[in-house]
Amino acid sequence: MAGLNETAMNLYNEFNRNDLDADKLAALHLPLTAEQKIEIAFRGNPQVRVDALRILSEGHIRCLGLAILLAKGQSIQSPLIVFDDVINAIDHDHRSGIRETIFESDHFADTQLIVTCHSNEFIKDIQQHLSAQRRDDCQVYLLRHHIGNYQPRVTGNIPSRNYVMKARASKDALDNREALTSCRQGLEMLAEKVWRWLASHGLGVINLQLAGVGAEPSLRNLSEALYKRLNDSATFNHPNKAALVDAFGRILGIPAANLVWTYLNKGTHEEANRDDFDADLVESVVQTLEALDGLDLRPGR
Repeated sequence: MAGLNETAMNLYNEFNRNDLDADKLAALHLPLTAEQKIEIAFRGNPQVRVDALRILSEGHIRCLGLAILLAKGQSIQSPLIVFDDVINAIDHDHRSGIRETIFESDHFADTQLIVTCHSNEFIKDIQQHLSAQRRDDCQVYLLRHHIGNYQPRVTGNIPSRNYVMKARASKDALDNREALTSCRQGLEMLAEKVWRWLASHGLGVINLQLAGVGAEPSLRNLSEALYKRLNDSATFNHPNKAALVDAFGRILGIPAANLVWTYLNKGTHEEANRDDFDADLVESVVQTLEALDGLDLRPGR
């Protein structure tokens, strides 16, 4: 435990990045003997040290335990970390913070990670948010129950569930409909990522038009609002800005009445006697999403 206080505390706070600032840790004191306790101080009252195991919720205790173990792994420069179904023991409120800290930050960029997980959604989220530069370093295996011979069935070479990669694969297979299906999902994901990134730079307030009470904004309206926010921020200078303006400008350059935007806004539902998609426009959409996907849009970057 010696020397792990600051590293473990920083990892814990990153896991709980969505908590109130006052509820994050100002200090962590790990025990050096069997008689000592894990003591913490909150930012809201940094002068008071309390027993972590008596004060923290079960979810926060698990986050703290994971932070301590990862801090230990970093301190001994472990080349490999295995998460054996660890994530399923963490409540949903903290999974995104853990995912972002472990798989999207630079903390473990040089560490091989092996994750076993029952949550298909968590694996999908990793694949969606992992940087394009690191995505090729990943391999997914599907493990199924045995069929009576007590040998698990293992399937390798599982295709990525990343929306942009699925859109490219479908376009290369000349399946424009499926490409737009993935493009819609990819644009939703990337637009939200851009919005969060803008918010981290103090530019998160945008104007959106809604069709009615409780209605969701269309992807076109959201894209237009983000595009306008970028163009109106004359004093905001960032290496990503020009690429974002270019990408949204290209995708919004496709007329709103075009069949491509009809399906980006509403989804590619099954319909009879539908006109064919303009292959060049579909290719433009896929390339635009690939350009957005290649940017480092982590908050604060």
